[in-house]
Amino acid sequence: MSFYADFAEHYERIFPLREETFAFLAQALPAGGKRVLDVGCGTGHYCGRFAAAGLEALGVDLDPAMIAAARARYPAASFDRLDMRAIGTLSGRFDLVFCIGNTLAHLPQDELPGFLGAVRGLLAARGRWLLQVVHWDRILAEGAAELPVLRHGDGVAFHRRYLDLSPRRARFVTRLEEEGVERFRGEVDLYPLGAARYEELHAAAGLAVVGRHGDFRGSPYGPGSPACVLVFERETQARAPGDARGPLSLRGA
Repeated sequence: MSFYADFAEHYERIFPLREETFAFLAQALPAGGKRVLDVGCGTGHYCGRFAAAGLEALGVDLDPAMIAAARARYPAASFDRLDMRAIGTLSGRFDLVFCIGNTLAHLPQDELPGFLGAVRGLLAARGRWLLQVVHWDRILAEGAAELPVLRHGDGVAFHRRYLDLSPRRARFVTRLEEEGVERFRGEVDLYPLGAARYEELHAAAGLAVVGRHGDFRGSPYGPGSPACVLVFERETQARAPGDARGPLSLRGA
């Protein structure tokens, strides 16, 4: 994921803090919860917002440029450079752990059980784990390779597309232009995984689904959803795959 280092200085212009996203994250936090962890925090604005609200917020990211930017912009929060596969080395428990922005798609499927086991181990007794990825089921079914261009008012345009799409792997190719001049180009492998498979892996790890949504407005997850947002709680013991519980609304949580 080292190509993100060149992107750090542009990150907050292209992916600014969105109020509806923060509101959704805050609603997922259990009542009385005080400690949150952002896995793949980027430049850290959601940690910064939680810290400003008086919570203990920790963000981790593999890229040193992202962490440096986060520390400079949000000194009230804590940030560490850490591979997401090593989150089990963190100390203490968290009331909310989240990983958004399609970050979890950087992990191959065979590495997810270990990662999810570490997530479960980090959750407080009533803690919640929230993930958001693109709607891989729809993308693979439609063969959609070009994502909408993200534009900023100062003439910045961020182009994104998937190449060599398959159920096993996709190449994520990006290009950033400023006033028509290319400033950055990057490429990284991602690993598509559908919602049902994510839920199976979570159930095996002892994480029960309590919310399925298609966006951060809380819309139901369905075939036309732009994204997949799943919320889980820690179980006292792992269940067999297929023993799924129905989702609960996060409104008012």
